[in-house]
Amino acid sequence: MELITKAPKGTVDIVPGKSEKWQVVEDVFRSEAELNGFGEVRTPVFEHTELFQRGVGDTTDVVEKQMYTFEDKGGRSITLRPEGTAGAVRAMLENGLYNAGYPVKLYYLTSCYRYEKPQAGRLRELHQFGVEMFGAAEPVADAQIIAMALSAFKRLGLEDVGLQLNSIGCPECRKEYHKALKEYFTARKEQLCDTCLSRLERNPMRILDCKSPECQEVCKGAPKITDYLCEDCKAHFAKVQEFLTALGIEFEIDPGLVRGLDYYTRTVFEFPSKSLGFALGGGGRYDGLVEEMGGTLFTVAKDVKLQVEFNPGRVKGYRLIGYENRLMAAEDFADDARDGGEIGAGHDSAVLVDAMMRNVYGSRSTAEAFLPLLRRGMKRIAAITEIESSNSWSTGKTDLAYHASLAGLNMMGKILFNHLRPEGFTFRWYCDDGAPGGMCAADYITSGLCYDEKEPYIHSDENRLVLRDAWLREISW
Repeated sequence: MELITKAPKGTVDIVPGKSEKWQVVEDVFRSEAELNGFGEVRTPVFEHTELFQRGVGDTTDVVEKQMYTFEDKGGRSITLRPEGTAGAVRAMLENGLYNAGYPVKLYYLTSCYRYEKPQAGRLRELHQFGVEMFGAAEPVADAQIIAMALSAFKRLGLEDVGLQLNSIGCPECRKEYHKALKEYFTARKEQLCDTCLSRLERNPMRILDCKSPECQEVCKGAPKITDYLCEDCKAHFAKVQEFLTALGIEFEIDPGLVRGLDYYTRTVFEFPSKSLGFALGGGGRYDGLVEEMGGTLFTVAKDVKLQVEFNPGRVKGYRLIGYENRLMAAEDFADDARDGGEIGAGHDSAVLVDAMMRNVYGSRSTAEAFLPLLRRGMKRIAAITEIESSNSWSTGKTDLAYHASLAGLNMMGKILFNHLRPEGFTFRWYCDDGAPGGMCAADYITSGLCYDEKEPYIHSDENRLVLRDAWLREISW
């Protein structure tokens, strides 16, 4: 009877009185992710075991010791997810999320399962918040992820969270490092645990992550990966540090930090808490994981034509759909050597894409990039649009793509306002229509209306987002 009236070892119930606090924490993480342009993904609680063997790494503690693995009734090897990244990568590839363009930005709040010794801050059922960014090779992406995590911790009132940083290089520069590690640990293999002895030949880097006190002592004198980085990895790591410094984020370089999962490349990091005595989170870059799982982040096809065989007794003819300004003769369409053309300059669809990228996506990306700095300084966002962006003024306009993009800019402003206003952000949205006697973009800037801390009378209401014309009159959205 005791077994069915007590939660399994390493698990806890979240009951009323505690669940409300969990909701607050979850809301902060969700808000932070969505403000930075991440969308939620929910993956199954179990996956095919091979996903974690290939993705996480078969020499890691997670795969070797901690996974809950079983055979289902169909004889398939199934594993409860031990971490969130591998499943997110699989979901991204399976659902073709990359087709919407890069970077693909996902977040999740999920439970994970690892059979390990329960301890402070670590249970067998753990709850993980994670963000994944695919298709962003630039070092600024590393800094953005780190800044976002620290911003969430700060919003939760956690003031003693630090940042430990390292680069573990790429597969090329790790080759020489592995040789140096193997030589070092071979000379001291009598001091290694049995698990690390098995790792010596397969992946000596995993020894650095061993929790055995004896192995940890041996690792203190091991070669440092930072001495073996190639020029590209050195430059990447230097840029990450440069961006973090520009954001006012303090960090400590820890050459021994490698993280416990094999998919990491280059930047790795952890967030230690002095008061709690353990890391609240961590992560890193994984440039080769998508490829390891059989996917690619490269565009496979830029243009496609579809051929379908019909019953000629029932179908009189067929034509190319979607290229009405480049119609093809039936005989040409059936010829694979003939190109159906592609969307280019002058096409309505290309104009729409261009306008949206500049006015909506470009503005959002700018706000997103500067958000960490804005949170530390003046919380003010201003945008200069045009009067035609208002629904009430766009009637009868022929430039559909342009006006649709401006309407998108306005909607983005409303979304940002709803998310950021509770944090004390203020917003100014102005229309620049070039009307005689009105204000142009330069007038708005030089007048100080976009940033005047004294709050001119037209800005007295901070509880709503107002759109004003060239004469500073409020106009309908």
